[in-house]
Amino acid sequence: MFNHLAVCYDFTAVNDPTTDSAFAGGPFMLFRRSGYEKIGGHEAVVGEIVEDVELARRIKRAGLKLGLYSGSNLASVRMYRSWNALWEGWTKNLYLGANRSWGLMVYMAAIMFFIYPMPWIGLFIILKQIISVFPLSSSVFSLPSSFFLLPS
Repeated sequence: MFNHLAVCYDFTAVNDPTTDSAFAGGPFMLFRRSGYEKIGGHEAVVGEIVEDVELARRIKRAGLKLGLYSGSNLASVRMYRSWNALWEGWTKNLYLGANRSWGLMVYMAAIMFFIYPMPWIGLFIILKQIISVFPLSSSVFSLPSSFFLLPS
């Protein structure tokens, strides 16, 4: 997920206090108590579907400093523990991240398709073509039989 955000999201705009751009990663957020209380804390966003982003928006609207940084060298978190939770979380965030626009959501999903699986599909097609031109045979790629023996 971090790779997707690093490619698709403008961290500079989020960190710039003069823009309205706001984002947050829910599993790990740090606040000063005074700022958290000023924006009403989680109680103020209890009805929001993507409450972490709404907290970030409230931080910016209150004139407080918002910073989006990679902390992968400091901590690790697991956002989803199952495929169902992953699907629910990503579709929810993708739809709301697209401002509830089906067209923009499909566009963003297409971009993710080209960023993630498409290179692997392309590699598979290229390798398949290479193998069809140069079939693997024992005479071309022969290894000594002792190569496969395990030490006793």
